[in-house]
Amino acid sequence: MLKQNTNTIADQFGTMPPVDAEAERWVIGSILISPALLDDLPGLQAVDFYDTVNAAIVKEILELHATGQPVHVEILKKHLGNEDWAARTAEIAAAVPVASHVHHYHEIVRTKAALRRLRTVGEDLFDATRSPKASPEAILERSEVALSRIRMGNDESEPITLVGDFGSVKPRRQNPTTRPIGRRPDWIA
Repeated sequence: MLKQNTNTIADQFGTMPPVDAEAERWVIGSILISPALLDDLPGLQAVDFYDTVNAAIVKEILELHATGQPVHVEILKKHLGNEDWAARTAEIAAAVPVASHVHHYHEIVRTKAALRRLRTVGEDLFDATRSPKASPEAILERSEVALSRIRMGNDESEPITLVGDFGSVKPRRQNPTTRPIGRRPDWIA
């Protein structure tokens, strides 16, 4: 009797999700050096940071900035309330000597986050195809919705959509037409 493999793709390949811990630290450190950079980092989100401590620090930085409070290491230490996070914040601030490359590192963080989201969609697709009741149409529709939510680049970029078979990815058309749920657009063969 064959044993069914219940591992995910990540389990089967034993790979680490796309992450650049150094880039995450450099974005935080750059902001701590020059908080005015927050106005020049559109799309900065705590969820883009893989490390949970880094994400918590960025979340607090964004909350302070949104309420008009100064962003400073000592203020962050008080707001975070956790000694480990406070120590990490001070360590990051001391490790980043200049803030001039923040845009480069921010783009790396955003790209890695988008890749992790794409990976999650791929793993979900893989898992969905193993169901005995799998419906290609339902899986395709679910994947199109998930992929359209993943926005890469700036706000002007087009969402990604999966078309045809599960192997080809093409940009969504400029003016997509509405269609009933579960029905593919006419331009998909």
